[in-house]
Amino acid sequence: MSNEMYLVRLNWDGRTGVAKQAGGQTFFTAAPWLGIPYVEIDFCPGICSQIRVHSWDSVRDMNSHEIDVCVRYLLGMHELPPT
Repeated sequence: MSNEMYLVRLNWDGRTGVAKQAGGQTFFTAAPWLGIPYVEIDFCPGICSQIRVHSWDSVRDMNSHEIDVCVRYLLGMHELPPT
């Protein structure tokens, strides 16, 4: 999925990532700290909520706790420095 297609998204592919919310976005070159274990994450509300916890795991759907963590992170984006 292209990051440009969505207004709200939290994505980390193991090398790069982005958090987008309310017209702001932050690009990552290191995985953002979420307080949950993961090596890849893709959260786009209503579209996609997938996570890979370890490199040897398959991608799976997020559970409700993991989704809540992503929502809280995105809602707190006003505290992130702009890029």
